[in-house]
Amino acid sequence: MKRLFSLALALWLAHAPPSEAQLGTGATCSVSASPMQFISYNAFLDLPSDTVSTVTVTCYGLLNVNIPYQLRLSSGQSGDINARHMTSSGSSDQLSYQIYTNLLRTNVWGNGTQGSQINGTMLVQLIATSSLHTVYGRVPAGQVVQSGTYDDSLLVTVVF
Repeated sequence: MKRLFSLALALWLAHAPPSEAQLGTGATCSVSASPMQFISYNAFLDLPSDTVSTVTVTCYGLLNVNIPYQLRLSSGQSGDINARHMTSSGSSDQLSYQIYTNLLRTNVWGNGTQGSQINGTMLVQLIATSSLHTVYGRVPAGQVVQSGTYDDSLLVTVVF
């Protein structure tokens, strides 16, 4: 008899409040992300666990100019963009996952050196302007790990 169990998973793209950076042109920008939560994962189903999150870039200043930007994502505790994993405080198990920049989940969100970045352009004005980007998470099927809460911490960086 097969024993089924579910895992409560939580992946936080950003634990801290939005961080701000000021451009040499007088504009101020911040980036924030909603938590990415994989609600449950069943190791015995042949299905991945998919979810989405939103990353928001907000800028304001005395300019009226389009500024190109790039969003980059750290590798997390694995240290490898292509082998991200979550851990649980209750076990030594690791649960592999990945974050992608496209719905088909083929472009791994990278750090500026590896993987794909999210590129955009924003019109910076006196009133704050925001741009939203959807990112896509996946925990691949077939990973047998102990039940528990698994997490990882990642840093989102906006480069202008």
